[in-house]
Amino acid sequence: MKIINTCFLISLIVLLTTASLALAEKAKQLTDIVGKKEFVTYCGSCHGSDGKGDGPIVDFLERKPPSLTQLSKNNNGTFPFERIWGVFDGTYIFAEHGTSEMPIWGYRFVQEAQQKHESDIATKAKAKALDIVLYLQVIQE
Repeated sequence: MKIINTCFLISLIVLLTTASLALAEKAKQLTDIVGKKEFVTYCGSCHGSDGKGDGPIVDFLERKPPSLTQLSKNNNGTFPFERIWGVFDGTYIFAEHGTSEMPIWGYRFVQEAQQKHESDIATKAKAKALDIVLYLQVIQE
């Protein structure tokens, strides 16, 4: 009886571990898809659809945007999550991104949430920003 219980417990642990890994992978894939869509929509014109700084309006900018695929490499191999989030929440300011009120796309995020009559507009805007930050983490080379 003790052997059966042990085998059952081991089987259950293996099953739950496999299921949770599969769910985690699905969640990552969804984040990648949503994050890429938001990135291309709001950042791609300057940074390019692949984040390498070669967007279609780059020739009209005073300064070429950096490759966002090198953020971890330029930070001793660690993705600088807090600094990148700071670009979105206005604590880390680049003149090219607008004021500290949340860079140029912040107003657009809020406006879209209002047009959809969504509740908790600030949370929806931050969720879009987070999708982009998480996507940037995925595209590091």
